[in-house]
Formats: sequence, C-alpha cells, structure tokens
Amino acid sequence: MSGIEDGDPPVSGEPQSDVLDEGAELLHQAFPDIRCLRCGNDNFRLIDSPAYTGRLLRRGVGIGGVDFNPFPQTVALICERCGLVDQYALDYLRKATKPIETK
Repeated sequence: MSGIEDGDPPVSGEPQSDVLDEGAELLHQAFPDIRCLRCGNDNFRLIDSPAYTGRLLRRGVGIGGVDFNPFPQTVALICERCGLVDQYALDYLRKATKPIETK
C-alpha cells in the first residue's frame, strides 16, 4: 500500500516492525484503495497502538457483553491530511474475507 508509512516507534518501547508489516499487508489486502473516511486523502501513517487501545478498552469493559481480555493487538492509520485516527484489530483483519467491500 503505497500511501501507508510506518510511524514513529512507540514511546514505551521498541517498535514492533513485524506487527506494522503484518498490519500494512492485511490493510492492503482488505482495502486496496483505502482513503480517509473524513477527507478522502490516500496518505497515512501506520502505528502500533497498544497503549491507546488499552485506554479505550478499559473504559468499555462489559459494554454489550463483549470480553476485552486480553486486549486485541491493533494498528492505527493516521491520515496525513486531517489527522483522523482509524484503528484496526489484527485478529479480525486476519479472519476477514478480502477484499472487504465498502459502500
């Protein structure tokens, strides 16, 4: 996916390039022509986002009977034009039939 670049390493540790590589490949397979949902841009920064995910999920434990333990491994796309952050759980992307049709 030419429009996705690996982001800066996480503040709390070493970059997980295997996670970023897998995330980029899965996103490319799932959404070959991905664009920002807000502004339509096609250039993104890809980051590994475990700390962000953990903060979100701690607030949502128990909502709708969903079990958030253990926390899912996620990657996030950041639009390089408007800054929209769009997160993807890798477990779900691995299982999804690709490409994923969008409307």
